[in-house]
Amino acid sequence: IYMALEFLRWELMQLEERVRLQERRIERIILRDEQFLLISLLKNLFSCSAPLLQGQRSSGLSLEVQFLVTVILFLLNISQPSVSRSISIITNAINQRLFRQWVKFPMKAVERQIARQKFEVAPQPFEGTLVAIDCTHINILAPVVHEESYINHHGNHSLNVQAGYLKILNMNAKYPGARNDAYIWRMSAVRRGMKFHFNNGERCTWLIGNAGYPLEPWPMT
Repeated sequence: IYMALEFLRWELMQLEERVRLQERRIERIILRDEQFLLISLLKNLFSCSAPLLQGQRSSGLSLEVQFLVTVILFLLNISQPSVSRSISIITNAINQRLFRQWVKFPMKAVERQIARQKFEVAPQPFEGTLVAIDCTHINILAPVVHEESYINHHGNHSLNVQAGYLKILNMNAKYPGARNDAYIWRMSAVRRGMKFHFNNGERCTWLIGNAGYPLEPWPMT
């Protein structure tokens, strides 16, 4: 009797496991159907709305992005002022607590050696290189003060942001779009750091950049 009970208990456990697995499969099927229906519904709603949106004043965002942002706000039931406040709070928290932890230029000897090794083993090796550096324009709304200083060579209002390497090791977003790459480089902390190491005897260590940067003992253009 004892062995029969144990066997029945084992059979019951196997049955419960099969039921559980079947329930999970059904849940996944239902979830996929719900996701498909939501995507299909959104596409249909956008296709119906798009003709009515043509000719509206441009906001710098595609119609698709404007549509999705609006739908997300509807789904979450969040007001526009609340979204703006949340963006400010989260952005400030990232800048104050995480930015300097994750985005830092290699200044210590060990950090600089690791950075050089990455370029030495690259598909196109460039020995002695620490960072590949460039600037990119981040479009912004036209500011009220010194608006003309923010107009870049594309005719847009922007910040000209200096960044280095595929993994960002430095970020300089202080300057308006009318400032060129060479000016931002000349005023940057990275240039001061490279000059410091050069004056203290470090040689054959470079940053590589395009023709927008001046040729110095440390940037190779």
